[in-house]
Amino acid sequence: MIVFTDEVFFRQEPTLYQTWGRRGFQPEILSMGRRNTQKFFGALTLKPVRFSYHQSEVFNTDTYISFLDGLVDTNSEHKLLIIHDNAKYHKNDEVQAWISENNDSIDGYLLPSYSPELNAIEYLWKWVRLNYTHNRYFVTVKELLSTVRGAFISIQKRPQQISGYLQPFL
Repeated sequence: MIVFTDEVFFRQEPTLYQTWGRRGFQPEILSMGRRNTQKFFGALTLKPVRFSYHQSEVFNTDTYISFLDGLVDTNSEHKLLIIHDNAKYHKNDEVQAWISENNDSIDGYLLPSYSPELNAIEYLWKWVRLNYTHNRYFVTVKELLSTVRGAFISIQKRPQQISGYLQPFL
C-alpha cells in the first residue's frame, strides 16, 4: 500500500487568504498576535482514499518513528511504501535503521528536495486550510483544535470531498 506522509502545523494566529470584500474596504480579521502552533503528522493512501493523523508536541526522529510504528500497527495486513519529503529526521540514520529493521512491513521512499507537488497529502493540507482555517479568528487553542479535528474527521468520513485535489495522483 502506498502511503504519503507529511507534517503540518496550524496556527491560532489567522492566516489571511484571498476573499471577497466590498470594493474600497479591506476585509479585517481579528488577531491576538499569538503564534500558538498545533502540530500533526498525517498519512494518506489513495486507493482507497484513507487519511489518518496524529497530533504531536514536536517533530523529530522519535515522534516520527512513533508515528510510523502506529501506521504499521494499524495496517498490519499490508506492506507499506511510505513516501515522504526530505525533512532532516526523515532521512537520518535512526529513521532509516528503523525502516530497515521493519522491512517486512514497511519501505521508505524520499521525494526529491523541494517538491511538495509530488506529495499527495500536501493537497489535503491545502484543502483543510482553504476550507477551515484561512481567514478565521480562533479565540482559543481549543477552538482551533476543534476546527482542525473536525476537518480531519470530515475527510475520514467523506474522502470524496477531496478527490478533485488528488486527481493528479490517481
